[in-house]
Order: sequence, then structure tokens, then C-alpha cells
Amino acid sequence: QCLSDLRAVRRLGHVELVLADNGPLMILRHLDALHADDREKLEQFSHKHQLMLFLDAGEEELSALSKSTPFYQSHQLKLTFSPQDFIQVNDSVNQQMVAKAIAWLDLQPEDRVLDLFCGMGNFTLPIGIFVHNVVGVEGIAALVRQAAYNADLNNLKNVSFFQHNLEEDVSRQPWAAQGFNKVLLDPARAGAAGVMAHVVKLAPDRV
Repeated sequence: QCLSDLRAVRRLGHVELVLADNGPLMILRHLDALHADDREKLEQFSHKHQLMLFLDAGEEELSALSKSTPFYQSHQLKLTFSPQDFIQVNDSVNQQMVAKAIAWLDLQPEDRVLDLFCGMGNFTLPIGIFVHNVVGVEGIAALVRQAAYNADLNNLKNVSFFQHNLEEDVSRQPWAAQGFNKVLLDPARAGAAGVMAHVVKLAPDRV
């Protein structure tokens, strides 16, 4: 009903909904600049329903109508994210995936772990609880910044993140000089064929 009452109702695009641990968030795509009356109605709607509302005008940054930052929890860590970040949409399945990866890696206190295609640290940060140190590497700068922020937020001093093109030789990078005995790969649909030729140079015990 709220959207139907807007002046710009015929110039609205799609709506995205995400349920974060601290409440629902909505991204509203609008094709034209919103009138002040419309913004006020949306702000009132978001406050009334405790909704984190973001406006998408087709620009690089979203406009937030609320001050709350969405987050989800994993292994008692608080992971904040931007509505533009890639996250696993099914929280229950995500928790199972993280737990399974940790089990398969058989993490030990002395381990040095490399997480390639780490995104915003969905696996990297929980891994940091169990090991000596873990390095997350991702190609998208915004995700690297978000991951580093979450490491600081959770006081994980043994976790670090770097931006790097993972089609290039990862074994020659300064952050790889320490060596790693375990590697986690969680690539996009395109796969990790390009990086595997370089991962073998690191000679990890487990991938």
C-alpha cells in the first residue's frame, strides 16, 4: 500500500528483500528522482515497520533511509554487510557450509590458512577463531574493505585481507611469503581453474 501511494509509483523498478539478523531490509529501485513527499512517506514506513530501507537510483551508491547496518552472525561473530554485497541468501544453509568447510580443513591452532575468492570473509572470519593466522584474498575492493572492517569489529588480529586478481600468480605475492599449509577455495561459477596452477606452488597439505 505504501508504494501504491507514492507519486512515483509508475516509475518504480524492482524491490529486493533480505532478512538480516537485526531485521528486514529492502532495496527499492526507482527510475526517477523521488519527490520529497515520497521520501518522507518511505522514511515513515521504514520507522513504523523497523525496516532498513535503501533507495537505488541506478547510481554506484545506495541511499540509506535508516541508520541501522544489516548483519548476520556466524560462530558467534557479527558480520556486517552492505545490501550490495554478495551474501548467501539461506542463512541455515550458509551456517552448515561454513561448519562443513571448517571440519574438512581439520583446523589446528598452528595452521596458516589461505582463503581465495573470500568475498566479505564469510569463511575467513570464522576460520580465524581456530588457527594461527588466515589470509583472505578477493578481487573486489568493496568486499575486501567490508571483510577488513568485520575483522576489526570482531577483534580478530590474526585475520588479514588483500585485493588481488586471482588469475595472476598468487604464490608470488608478498602476503604469500609466509606460506600456507591449508587453502580454501570458494570461487564463483566460472571456477578456479586459473588459480589452481598457482596454488600447487604453495604446496598446501590440504585444499
